[in-house]
Amino acid sequence: MSELRSEKKLSQDELATRLKISKSAVGMYERDQREPSFELVREIADYFDVSTDYLLGRTDLRKEDPLLDPRLNIHFKDWDKLSHEDQEEVKAFLRAKLLIRQEKERGN
Repeated sequence: MSELRSEKKLSQDELATRLKISKSAVGMYERDQREPSFELVREIADYFDVSTDYLLGRTDLRKEDPLLDPRLNIHFKDWDKLSHEDQEEVKAFLRAKLLIRQEKERGN
């Protein structure tokens, strides 16, 4: 969390204010002296736009890539027949569609 806070150029006090927790709690979380509640983990992840798995150290990916979902494999059985350029174009299209869907869901 310290790294994410530093990237946003926030002090512990500023982050504490935004999360509505004490500055000492932020410091203890950063030093692994205390663990946040599940709800606070979600709030922190949302604030920094990272996955909860990233915050918990379970992955190095800040955000999950929905295109890595194994359920998509059935739709892309001929993936290897596409050129690298075509594969990147399809990925970009899918990511854009997913972002549009997320924005619509947030607006409702």
